Amino acid sequence: MTLGDVRARTARATLQEHSTRWAYIAALTPIIFGTTYLLTTEFLPPGRPLLAAMMRSLPTCLVLIIRQRPSAKRVARPLPDLVGPLLIGIVSLLFVAAYRLLGAVAAVIHSLRSLVVLIISVPLLATKIKLISIIAGLLGICGVALLVQRSTARLDGLGLIAMFGAVGMASLATVLTKRWGSPPEMNAIGFTGWTFLFGGLVLLPVTLVFESVPNHLTDRNIGGLVYLVLISGITASAFWFWDCADSGLARSSF
Repeated sequence: MTLGDVRARTARATLQEHSTRWAYIAALTPIIFGTTYLLTTEFLPPGRPLLAAMMRSLPTCLVLIIRQRPSAKRVARPLPDLVGPLLIGIVSLLFVAAYRLLGAVAAVIHSLRSLVVLIISVPLLATKIKLISIIAGLLGICGVALLVQRSTARLDGLGLIAMFGAVGMASLATVLTKRWGSPPEMNAIGFTGWTFLFGGLVLLPVTLVFESVPNHLTDRNIGGLVYLVLISGITASAFWFWDCADSGLARSSF
């Protein structure tokens, strides 16, 4: 075995170790996102999905942008301009669904996302759909349904529309992120911050007009909002964009 072979084998082993380690970190993203339904119904102010979406967006973007302040030239690309409002639309619809649907119903609909990503990747990324990916997606949906579904689940029409809309928009945002990439010299943290900023600025006036700010917040509400910003917003979103950049799109969506 030559020295070149040893170096190549070492490089492959290092890459595999890095990928495995990162997979464990990336797995925290769906775990954290999955707490959104319990957080919404038990901790956040009732009946305020737009306020919840805004609180997840603007404080998150301010903290993340402080970590990286690229010039305006570097962020003047279609990705944050388009994906930012898409992300806010996703977050807003998710909170509408969380207020109006049981978490079990929302979870089953959300499990469709991996299949939707595969389908829209064909025209936008020129990828091919593998049979094993379709089978895995269907098994995942069935597994989620068996775990959480109940015959007494209440089906709210507006909640269903919001959840299906969130799945479609999230799938499109994922594919566009992979298609365009992040702006030069901008890491995942900075990219997350700028996309939330573009979307949050769109959401701010809408929230103030249609929901306003609650007159009173309980300690439980305050704790829920802090978790929403620090854990569900900053931590989970950064993990998600890191994984999209580091892994294949199919693996990230699953």
